[in-house]
Amino acid sequence: MLERLISFFTNPFPIYDDRKSKWLIVLLPGIFTALFLNIFQPFTIRNPHMNIEFMLILSGYGLIGSMLLWMNEFWIWKYYRKGIGKGQWTIGKSLLWYAWHVFTLSFGIYAYWKYLCCGWMAILDMEGYPLMLLRTLAIGIFPLAALMTIQWVKWVKTRPSQISNSLDQPLETLITLTSDYRNEQLQLPSSHIFYIESADNYVAIYFKDEQGISRKLLRSSLSRMEKELNKFSNFMRCHRSFLVNLHQIEFLHGNSKKPLIHLRGVEHPIPVARKKVSELKSVLQENA
Repeated sequence: MLERLISFFTNPFPIYDDRKSKWLIVLLPGIFTALFLNIFQPFTIRNPHMNIEFMLILSGYGLIGSMLLWMNEFWIWKYYRKGIGKGQWTIGKSLLWYAWHVFTLSFGIYAYWKYLCCGWMAILDMEGYPLMLLRTLAIGIFPLAALMTIQWVKWVKTRPSQISNSLDQPLETLITLTSDYRNEQLQLPSSHIFYIESADNYVAIYFKDEQGISRKLLRSSLSRMEKELNKFSNFMRCHRSFLVNLHQIEFLHGNSKKPLIHLRGVEHPIPVARKKVSELKSVLQENA
């Protein structure tokens, strides 16, 4: 049971850190909260005559929520990603991040409620905070579930779930990459190569070994590497500076202006050139 639980939390989960996705996370819960409180009037709220001033006060809870989410998504996020969230993004890391959202929202909403009731000095009194935390969770579970479902559906549509079994080239084909003057080479199984990056007069090859991910420099151009790998169907030039192993793609996300590839076990995403987006999506869909 414990092993299944650990396995569930360590499963990969999509991460969308583009501005459009962040603004969706910031605005959706705030709008939902304002509408929910004014329409359904839960938790002993009473405004039968729909007084405009009282409606604006209730909408303030949604505004406070969106302000705190903005702070989290556009400021706190980068520190969380460098610390707890580094490496592969998982269900557990995503749930922990959303739990942080709930905690900060509940505290901010509690402070707003205390100020309305009793003034600034009453904010330090934390007696009613546990109840506010439960109420925040009760309302916040709906936009939270919606956001995670949207992320999951978008991921399922773009991830190449069966790509490693359906591409023509066998996973364990041995590949030999050589330098310009053939005085240096690197021989690896195809499945061990993650991506190759242009580095001035060199290329940096990122591959899997006993220590995890290693980096090897060879004096060569990325164009030359692309020609060497043309005979292998699982490699593709996705950007002027990057060539990726399609077998290692976990999912593709982002908008058409800034698409990104996430590779299994690789912390940072790989950019995709706009003119390559359609070709890449086509390849992934054909082999999904």
